[in-house]
Amino acid sequence: MKAKTTPRIVMLGTQISTKGGIGSVIRNYVERGMFERLGVHYLPTHRDGNRLTKALFYLVQSPRIIVSILGSEIIHFHTSQGWSYRRLFLLFLIARAFGKRTIWHVHGSSFDNYYAKSNRLEKAAIRFGLSQADAVIALSESWLVKFQEISPSSRGVIIHNGVNVEKYHVERTRPHAPMVVLFLGRIGERKGTFDLIRAAERLKAIDVHFLIAGDGEVERANAAIRAADLTNHVEVLGWVDDKRVVELLGHADLYALPSYDEGLPMGILEAMASGLPIISTPVGGIPDAVTNGANGYLIEPGDSEALADRILTYSNNTTAWLEASRLSRKRADESFSMECVEHALSALYAEIGR
Repeated sequence: MKAKTTPRIVMLGTQISTKGGIGSVIRNYVERGMFERLGVHYLPTHRDGNRLTKALFYLVQSPRIIVSILGSEIIHFHTSQGWSYRRLFLLFLIARAFGKRTIWHVHGSSFDNYYAKSNRLEKAAIRFGLSQADAVIALSESWLVKFQEISPSSRGVIIHNGVNVEKYHVERTRPHAPMVVLFLGRIGERKGTFDLIRAAERLKAIDVHFLIAGDGEVERANAAIRAADLTNHVEVLGWVDDKRVVELLGHADLYALPSYDEGLPMGILEAMASGLPIISTPVGGIPDAVTNGANGYLIEPGDSEALADRILTYSNNTTAWLEASRLSRKRADESFSMECVEHALSALYAEIGR
């Protein structure tokens, strides 16, 4: 009997150069050559820009995407929440109408809140999409539970985000003096940026330097730093590219992301691969990556005092810092490598493509 060939797969998401988590995930797939091995054809439905630019890009891309959908067997949708889901839902309906196998890969940090705040019609569209897909990929156990609460008949599977561990590898023997605490992400309340600045204010007398990199509320962050007289302790770098991210991770000693909600942040996985202890919060998929008291600490969102205390713990205890560094790298290698992701995706494609 002739062996069944790998089904032709179309993957839809954001433009590879786009800022944010989904763009980082796709770039990792590309860097590792996964699309060629898995038989995936990637097409973007979204790009950075203003509303008009985004709308025009979607309209121009749509005919090409629809043709690709009709000629494929499996359609893999990378979505966040809001307009990310809405624009892909239209393509999902087309795929379903023509009998294609479909996968939702949900990255949204507040997809549950998006559902809760939606009107009845949009809630119905969300439930329909999740229930009618052949698989819904959740980034963590907690997100799998949330999707099943929204749509109990959805067929969920957990596939963690992955990281190119070799790309970020750093040999670490001791922290720098002063110790460097790094934040990567969109600057604002949701990511806990201002809680980190408040923690830095508590540590003003300690030899610790803070680096904040990302887009978002840059001017507000700088104003808060000036108001707290922290200009010699906290530096806002703005948005940085992938090459600079690697450099910053190599120069840092701790990674801090005191978020209020998350999917599974790529920044945490990159920091773990770089061997950094993590100080974050038990939201979204973060507890799947960070074990409190092992490769870092988990504090409650908004608790800047606990955040400062945990930074101080590592500043005062090189032995604890070294052990957390080792465990971060080990966890990234064993559970969040791109090999793990590729194996999981390959198995899922084979299962639903039968």
